[in-house]
Amino acid sequence: SMRGCAYRRRHIRQTGLTWIEFSVVASVLAVLAGGLLTALVYYEELAEATAVHLTVQNIRSGLRYQIADRLVAGRTPEIGQLLGANPVSWLERSPDGYVGSVRTDSVRSLPAGSWFYDIDQGEVGYLPRLSFHLVAQPGARAILRWRMQALRSSTPREVEGLMLVAVTPYRWF
Repeated sequence: SMRGCAYRRRHIRQTGLTWIEFSVVASVLAVLAGGLLTALVYYEELAEATAVHLTVQNIRSGLRYQIADRLVAGRTPEIGQLLGANPVSWLERSPDGYVGSVRTDSVRSLPAGSWFYDIDQGEVGYLPRLSFHLVAQPGARAILRWRMQALRSSTPREVEGLMLVAVTPYRWF
């Protein structure tokens, strides 16, 4: 019976995890979790970059609509007045994180993920939340900005069209 008890004890010990086995399992799980987290952040940033691109495309569509509306109504000279307008106002719905019109000196204090219209510069801007794959101006906090640029006609001081262009070139992915 004493012999049977020793056998059972030895058998119980053999079924449990040793510290080495436990640390190997924990290490494998940690590596898997790290890989999943890295992939999650990558795809979250990719989604953010896509949303920014689509918002800029929507603003450009709104600009084309504003120009077409004036052309059809025979109000071509009014196209130049769009230069001073906030292009976000042409969207049916403001982008997520839009904080409205701000002054240049308060832009850096805005939280990441904010869209804004800089009334001093006449620019639409965005402060990225994630920027691991963003190549923009080196050094300072990445701020993406776009402004309207006039396309001049052959008639002096008359604007033939407008474009929304990136103030500082950037590449995101």
